[in-house]
Amino acid sequence: MATPKTPNAPRGTVHGTTSHSLANFIVRAIPMPESMTTFLQVNQSIISRLEREAQHEGHDHQHQPHSVHENGAVEGDGADGLVGDEEAAIANGEILQRPTVRLEEFWVAFQDVAKAAGGEWGRRVDHVWAFGPNRVGPNLLLDYRSEGERW
Repeated sequence: MATPKTPNAPRGTVHGTTSHSLANFIVRAIPMPESMTTFLQVNQSIISRLEREAQHEGHDHQHQPHSVHENGAVEGDGADGLVGDEEAAIANGEILQRPTVRLEEFWVAFQDVAKAAGGEWGRRVDHVWAFGPNRVGPNLLLDYRSEGERW
């Protein structure tokens, strides 16, 4: 079955409205470059730690700036955090990949990978609102609203 086409919109774009027109929304689904997908898969334990820190601080999603100190250290960072993640993954029978970046380097490294992927991806990292599936996977939900907190 062919995907529905939205006139005058990029491929993969769908315009929608909730019942009684309470909200209008636009969703666009496009494949992510393999280099970005691989980066996110390998660094799932880092994304998980970012999510836990955001929840601990009482936010659904939070971008890094206020948790990174001037010396580059991140609150709650340290070897014990990663070891705890590794032990939990092993206990749950999960396959664990060693991350390629440290917690405080994640967003800068992801930005570099996105820019190297080319096209519109270099401009998208600042709009990441969620990862999926299960809040750590290689799928991105981007939010272009001007208000609201981001990771």
